[in-house]
Amino acid sequence: FYRLINQLSTVKLRPDASDFRTFRRKVAESILALPEYHRFSKGIFAWVGYDTKWLEFQNVKRSAGETKWNFWKLFSYAMEGIIGFSTAPLRLATLCGTVTGIAAILYLICVIIEKLTKGIAVPGYATIIVLLLLFSGIQLFCIGIIGEYVGRDFEQSKNRPIYIAKEILGED
Repeated sequence: FYRLINQLSTVKLRPDASDFRTFRRKVAESILALPEYHRFSKGIFAWVGYDTKWLEFQNVKRSAGETKWNFWKLFSYAMEGIIGFSTAPLRLATLCGTVTGIAAILYLICVIIEKLTKGIAVPGYATIIVLLLLFSGIQLFCIGIIGEYVGRDFEQSKNRPIYIAKEILGED
C-alpha cells in the first residue's frame, strides 16, 4: 500500500510510521483547521508538512483484546487514502482510452494487411471490432478528460490552504 500511494500521491507517507503521535500546538491547529469530512489521518499528518521526529519503538503483541481492523476495513482505509490524496485513478481512464484507441488503430492496420494479402473469412467482423475498440477508446479518453476536471474540482472542494506558515517572522 505505501509503495503504491507514494507513487500516486505528492504526499509521501512513511511505511513504518505508527498512528500514535504527539503534536505541538501549531501542528494540531493546522490539522484541525482542515475542513475535510473524510480524513485519512496518515496523509493529513504528512500533508501539513511540519518537521517530524521519528522515535524507534518495539512493536509488541497486545496483552488483551483483539484488533477491530480486518482486511476489508484496511482495504477501505487504503482506498480512502488513495482517493483523498491522489487523482491518479481518474487519469487511469485517460490512459486506458489512449491505449484502447492505439490498439484499435493497430488492429485496423492488421485487418487492412490481412484483407490485402489473404482476404477476410468473415466479412464485417473486423470492421465491427475496430469500430468498437476505436469508439470505446474515444469514450474512455473523454471520460478521463472529464475526470481531470472532476479531480481538480475535488481538490478545490477540500478547501485546504495553499500553504501552512510554520512560523511568522517580524510579528511583535
